[in-house]
Amino acid sequence: MTNWWVPGQRTGEEAEAAKWPEYGDSESSNCLHTSVAMPQRVEDGGRYAYSCWGSMGLFIHDVSDIKAPRVVGHFNPPKEPGSWPFHTVDITKLERGFVVTNTEPLFPDCGEAYQPLYVIDVSDPAHPKEISKLPVPLPPPDAPYKTFDDKRGRFGPHNPPFLKAPGKPHPNFTAYSFFSAGVQFFDLTDPAKPSNPGYFIPPQAGEWNDSDSHNRDVDVIFVEWDRKLIWVGSLTGLYCISTPLLGDPVLEPMRVSEWALPHLNRGHP
Repeated sequence: MTNWWVPGQRTGEEAEAAKWPEYGDSESSNCLHTSVAMPQRVEDGGRYAYSCWGSMGLFIHDVSDIKAPRVVGHFNPPKEPGSWPFHTVDITKLERGFVVTNTEPLFPDCGEAYQPLYVIDVSDPAHPKEISKLPVPLPPPDAPYKTFDDKRGRFGPHNPPFLKAPGKPHPNFTAYSFFSAGVQFFDLTDPAKPSNPGYFIPPQAGEWNDSDSHNRDVDVIFVEWDRKLIWVGSLTGLYCISTPLLGDPVLEPMRVSEWALPHLNRGHP
């Protein structure tokens, strides 16, 4: 069995933990959140895996020897304390040489610093570097608030589209569930200058005087890349939406001919 951890996380490694910039700040999240993402199985020649470790940043692992994984690259820029600065890594743009990482805000009503979503050049796995940050979403012009900081609930990203999905992910498009800001669309045609050309913000649930009732607004999204449909899970229901950024939706049933990653939904030989 394989196991890996950041030095300082195990009992007896207190001296290593004391070296962390976040050590003792009582606000930072210092552990792995979502699973390690790997675009290709070791059995098929895959070598690199990517993982987000909260305030510890993004790690790139060489797993060619699955019994002895090792870190080859690390991206951990300076940041404000609090939140979950590195929550999930989206590896669907690896063919273009970059990944996208997102945060997760933990407190409602902007009770902590906004943490950016990074577009990271990983073409050299040993030296990942920032290309850009995704723009901070703004409310619609007719909204009764000027920024999402003025709206109840958590403001910030939670999840990109699920990696396990039918069809090939769009090379230039991504979307994030953004809690109080609904679903936000991003254009990555130029990864150095990403834009935020669209959004979908469903009605908000909860009671105005109960901040906890707004905590998860829009939580998850699932994209059927082949049918160009986006499923949105929120406190007010499950929505199916489309956007011209993906193209015309296919509303009729269709057989899945390709999956986002090899071997999905069919097991391993």
